[in-house]
Amino acid sequence: MNLKFILKKIIKFFLIKDLALKFIQKQVGKKFQYIYNIISFFFYNSNNKIKFDKDLYVIKEDKLFWKFDIPARGLFYLNSIKSRGELLHKQYLIDKINFNDNDVVIDCGANSGDFYINFKNKIKYYGIEPSKKYFKILEENIKNQNLFNVALYNSEHKDMKFYLNDEDADSSLIANNNHKKFSLVSTTTLDNIIDKINRPIKLIKIEGEGAEIEILQGLIKNITKVEFITIDCGPERGINNEITLTPCINYLLNRDFELVDVSFRRIVALFKKKNF
Repeated sequence: MNLKFILKKIIKFFLIKDLALKFIQKQVGKKFQYIYNIISFFFYNSNNKIKFDKDLYVIKEDKLFWKFDIPARGLFYLNSIKSRGELLHKQYLIDKINFNDNDVVIDCGANSGDFYINFKNKIKYYGIEPSKKYFKILEENIKNQNLFNVALYNSEHKDMKFYLNDEDADSSLIANNNHKKFSLVSTTTLDNIIDKINRPIKLIKIEGEGAEIEILQGLIKNITKVEFITIDCGPERGINNEITLTPCINYLLNRDFELVDVSFRRIVALFKKKNF
């Protein structure tokens, strides 16, 4: 078997795989279920299978069940549910942090809970998700943890417009051109959440769809209780799709944090409290 023959086989495999992935994203319901399971088996050698049930897709992988609602999001789990968690931990630069049992992790912008998947220790998880739609899925996926259907901001108990784009998981308190409707949400602050926890915080992960600096501004009184903060600072703020990296860096450097690492692939920054 010569090299040219092998390369043709490889190219053909990936072309078919790419076409299959493009095709599956256009399917819904039972059609998506059947095609997903075929692609998962033949192209990914994966053990996971999905079932369409009551407007949600349910992945079964060994003893784990995980739910999602948008077919395109199912592509995140084609390798495995675990690999989805591993990827997020790498993207948020926390794969090198040593966690212990009972460490507190606050997930700001939890969506359906994928960030929770890959923690090997029995952490104390606090998932905060303002979207009513995704909060219901979050409750289905994560049991016996602390979940809040509220928006984080720099003030609390304030009803604000929450601009909806659930299809792309891009709903935000900051208006932009992708949002055609809104709902009202109640806001709280990280200080208020940490007051209720009343113990040191190992990690805060922030994905605010452009409102990252406002979320940080709600962390003043309790900022000394936090060891690590990881933030998605990508181009998602307002109608100009601004990057929030600079204001987030300035805010935390002025409050005795150091910048540990930055990934420009997703524009994520990891910070650590000095002398924690």
